[in-house]
Amino acid sequence: MPPSQNQYWRSRVVKVKATGRDMAIIYTTHEAKNYRQRIAELLLEQGAWYRSANPLLVRLLICPDSDRQMDLDNRCKVALDSLMNGSLFVDDSQIETLEVRRGPTLKPAVMFVWAEEFVPTRQDNLAWIKAPAA
Repeated sequence: MPPSQNQYWRSRVVKVKATGRDMAIIYTTHEAKNYRQRIAELLLEQGAWYRSANPLLVRLLICPDSDRQMDLDNRCKVALDSLMNGSLFVDDSQIETLEVRRGPTLKPAVMFVWAEEFVPTRQDNLAWIKAPAA
């Protein structure tokens, strides 16, 4: 399960010696670096990488370890960045369709990932356009 964005990024204020001004620095936490490394190792073990610039359809099923409230979108960006870092795809801008769902409660918490090349059809493109009511 990816860490929440709140646990992934941290910021702190440092004083710039040359100017004496304060400057905010944003950095990834130790937990975030460990998660990214673990995802890269898992993808390598599974032989799961996709080095093409073609568009993708990605599905995420996030199964938390408890029934407490959780923002799915807070985990989504962290997961996608880690998958990109692990070479599942070249750039997250390739993702044309992203589907995220909450799954059943499982211990330990897990996230299932499906990624496939996205080949749009004319019908798929028109599905977003609603016909006017008669």
